[in-house]
Amino acid sequence: MDKKGLGIIAVLLFVSVFAFFFTAPVIDHNSSVQHNERVAATVLEADVDTRVNDGDREYRPAITYEYTVDGETYQEDNVYPGRFDRWHDSESTARDVADRYIEGSDRKASGEGVAAYYNPDEPGEAYLTNEGWPGFWFLSLIYVVVALAGGGI
Repeated sequence: MDKKGLGIIAVLLFVSVFAFFFTAPVIDHNSSVQHNERVAATVLEADVDTRVNDGDREYRPAITYEYTVDGETYQEDNVYPGRFDRWHDSESTARDVADRYIEGSDRKASGEGVAAYYNPDEPGEAYLTNEGWPGFWFLSLIYVVVALAGGGI
């Protein structure tokens, strides 16, 4: 094989690694949404976590809740589908999500339960809300198209 062919293979491998990195959360999200059951849950705590990432502050809703499946009680803190944390650039975005679950807020009546969605194969895996895809879903689509186009060449 000539150098040009090896270069193309190297580029395709590089693109494939990035495609996997960006598509794994999207696939996990989609799988979680398709295979779930609704269950009543009780919110134990709702707040917003903050972290500094490369000098920028990021925020995520931190909500702990419990639910019962087949007589066994589980406690979870996963807000969105899939096992990846979603951090937001805006504190108000994360706060809006957390506020929905704060006792006594105008969005949640006092003592009212909430709906959670759990995986029937793994009842300890659950989430509260399915609001869109992970923020970088479009990148995974671009990488998949590039990898397929490159593979066709």
